[in-house]
Amino acid sequence: MSDFVNVSEDGGVSKRIIRQGTGNIPPVGSKVYVHYVATLDDAHGRTELDSSRRSQRTPLQFCLGHDEVIRGFEAAVGSMRAGEQAEVRCEPRYAYGADGSPPHVPPAATLLFDLELISWDKPVPETIEEQLEAAHELKQRGNERFAAGQHAAAAGCYQQATRLFDGTARTADSSERRLIEATRLACLPNLAACHLKLDDAASAMRDAAKALEIDSANVKALFRLGSAQALAGETATAKATLTKAANAAPASAEIRQALQAVLEQDKLHEAKQRQMFGGKLVSK
Repeated sequence: MSDFVNVSEDGGVSKRIIRQGTGNIPPVGSKVYVHYVATLDDAHGRTELDSSRRSQRTPLQFCLGHDEVIRGFEAAVGSMRAGEQAEVRCEPRYAYGADGSPPHVPPAATLLFDLELISWDKPVPETIEEQLEAAHELKQRGNERFAAGQHAAAAGCYQQATRLFDGTARTADSSERRLIEATRLACLPNLAACHLKLDDAASAMRDAAKALEIDSANVKALFRLGSAQALAGETATAKATLTKAANAAPASAEIRQALQAVLEQDKLHEAKQRQMFGGKLVSK
């Protein structure tokens, strides 16, 4: 049996794997089938609250990412593979919060779950209209998760939204392609922002570059690319990219601050070089 590991970035949801599963984790929008036993972690030990394993009860079904269950439960299931069984701990903010859920769940209660992900069905939007709608919903969920500081979960939403069109973009007509490109352009800079928050400069540069392939003058993508280049230590390239972004959006304080930080970093680098070479930037 493994040790507890964090499922959420802040440690509010953690799990210990009892039995390993197989395959991939379910993407947002999947229909999942789970068995669970919910218990209350209190001073009297563990009090069972509910169970799908009681006589003649079928597995619980819900759509991942649709807010049909409490946050901690959804986060845990979203981290599991088919056949996996795990012990899950959800702190109050990921369960029923400070108020609880009377009469069974007291205020500020930590919940424990014995979870088993039996299987999941991958969502497959068939028409381009359905794909566009699904992508919009995924983007909205990504925005909500980003605002809540759940950057890895937000990245998953944005990434799935951009991949919905992988099999249909080539067969779309010109008006549909414009809508697809607009949707991808709305998601890719946000995906880059998530990777920046996760200190993944390479992924952020890749996402921003994909957005700039669609619109080379997109300010948001230029800003993300320049920020990622700065994070990677590519100061000269970052300065050029952020200057281009600042010229395109002179009213953006956020871009000016990022550019100023890179300029200051560049000055420090030049000062160190002068000191190293006795006041000369190039030695013969």
